[in-house]
Amino acid sequence: MSQLLLTALFALSISFLTFAASFAEAPRSEFMPAVAVGLD
Repeated sequence: MSQLLLTALFALSISFLTFAASFAEAPRSEFMPAVAVGLD
């Protein structure tokens, strides 16, 4: 159950970062390192 919850939270965080990036019209490259660290 906790694994499912963590997966859902991770997906939500990625979606939020993508939304924030597009909303601020910031370069996506600024967010990629954070995502790579999260996956690692």
